[in-house]
This record gives sequence, C-alpha cells and structure tokens, in this order.
Amino acid sequence: LTLLCDLGKGLVWMLLARWVLAALVFGGDAASLDHTTVFGASLSLVYMGCILGHVFSPFLGFHGGKGIAVGFGAALGLWWPVALGLLAVFLVFAVPSRYVSLGSVCAAASLPIQCALWGFPLVSVAPIVVVALVVIWAHRSNIRKLARGEERRFAFHKNGEKPDATDGPDQGGTR
Repeated sequence: LTLLCDLGKGLVWMLLARWVLAALVFGGDAASLDHTTVFGASLSLVYMGCILGHVFSPFLGFHGGKGIAVGFGAALGLWWPVALGLLAVFLVFAVPSRYVSLGSVCAAASLPIQCALWGFPLVSVAPIVVVALVVIWAHRSNIRKLARGEERRFAFHKNGEKPDATDGPDQGGTR
C-alpha cells in the first residue's frame, strides 16, 4: 500500500504540474511541454522537487523515504519511456540478485543517462543528476550492507516460515 501511495503521489504531482504549466504558459496546450524543449525543462525541476520533498520531508523532520517509488511515479509523469527504462534497470539487477536496494541504486544511477539518451536538454538533465545523487545518498546504508555482504535479500516468505522447494539453497529450500 505504501509503495502504491508513494508512486501515486509522484505521478499525481507531475501530472498536476504539467497541467498547471501548460495552462499558465501555453494556454492549455500540454503538448508544448515536450521533454526536449527548454519549457519542458521546468518539469525536471518539478521532478526534482517531488523526490527531494519525499526524501527530506518537512512533515517528518526532513527525514523521509529513499525516493524510489515516488521517483518512479513522478517519472511516469515526466516522460513515461524513462519510467519504463528505470523499471527495466531495476528488474535486471533486483530479480537475479534478489537485492531490492541494488536494483534501486542502479536505476537511480541510470536516470541521468536515460534522460540524456531520450533527448532531454542539458538544462533538464542537471536537476535529474541531483535526483540521482540524492537517491543514491539515501541508500548509503544499503550500499554499505551490500559491500559487507549483510544486505537482506527479498523473499516471498516471512522469516521463520519454511520456504517451499522452489527457493534456492541459500534460503533453506531443497532442489
């Protein structure tokens, strides 16, 4: 539920910002906010605001989440192909390793590269670089755990439950 709410929060704010900017600057023409234009660059600033507001929430004493779910939802509103690219990178690293944090950090690191490849102007990529660095910074404890081999892997069973036969040997299952 938290994942969906965070995703929705990012998406709603980006869509609302897109609608307001289109109404104020272009007389309601949302197509003018194309990601390759300088005016579309304003959406990168809104994207940065979504993630920074989540990671450094003023409602939580400037502590918050790590920015992944809200970042994905906001990316859907920024430019949906970027969001799909983030999801692909996340899955490529998280599924085989079963480290959600590894997939998250790799997706964040790929964000500015993907935006540049999709034709975002440099002025738009700069706030995206800030976002990537902040999200990676928010995962610093996970990165340390990964480096020490102490990070927990994702599993579909709770601790203490007996895993089924399809789980790998590192989870106590049989093959």
